Amino acid sequence: MNCSDLERPQEQQKFEYCLIATKAYDLKEAAASVLPYIADDGLIVSMQNGICIDLLTEAVGSQRAAQAVVTWSCTMRGDAFFEITGEGGFILGRANGAIDRRLEELKLAMDKMAPTRITSSILSEMYSKLIINSGITCGGAMTGQTLGEMLSSGQARRFFIELVKEDMVLAKAMNLDVPPFGGRLDYDQFLKGEGSLSDLRRNMILYLVGRKYRDLKSSSLTSLQRGGKTEVDTLNGWISKKAQAFHVSTPVNDRIVKIISEIENGQRAICPKNILETL
Repeated sequence: MNCSDLERPQEQQKFEYCLIATKAYDLKEAAASVLPYIADDGLIVSMQNGICIDLLTEAVGSQRAAQAVVTWSCTMRGDAFFEITGEGGFILGRANGAIDRRLEELKLAMDKMAPTRITSSILSEMYSKLIINSGITCGGAMTGQTLGEMLSSGQARRFFIELVKEDMVLAKAMNLDVPPFGGRLDYDQFLKGEGSLSDLRRNMILYLVGRKYRDLKSSSLTSLQRGGKTEVDTLNGWISKKAQAFHVSTPVNDRIVKIISEIENGQRAICPKNILETL
């Protein structure tokens, strides 16, 4: 069903909350279109991958903008059909760290769908997921592979390790305290240690992750296969831009942005060998 098929509410009808789950590049337009229907003390919540809270704030103002980090995963199997491929919940927060009645009431409602918590450090939580998405989502878009297929390759595992290293260097430059993703994947512990034994441990962790979530398919890959665009600008593109501002080198992220841009423009094919050019 297209949005144009739905009956629009009357403008005098006001809603307390609107959760937006469009692609990141459609967020500002979607938020602006629903703004007339949101109460003065209502909240518009971004549920996109990547870091989009600034885009939402530009569209609706800081008092109405909030972010939900989705920590479960799914894969699109067909029109209006999605398969849950990883358990999790929601994390709610606002850019200024404020926690008020609106977030607390929204949490109670979202608890009915999946476990939900509120944080005063939403950027840190978004960044924790961003590290995952910058590898899984954009890696899948480049290679055309499921997560299991990607992580069965030693070169792909090296790609993930180098990506986490870059992202954590930037996090430290930004003075971000990045929590473990999903309460389990501790990036500092993952990167801890040098030498062959530590490298083996990191490779084994990634290999096992690939085995557990072997059927997980990148949402950006699905978009490309359907003739659409990816969300790379709010994923690796966001990291590259922030890295420039903080004078941090992120060559792997930079190359990912370039490769995916070429795929989107029809200048490059989706192929597992693309990942080799990021290293």
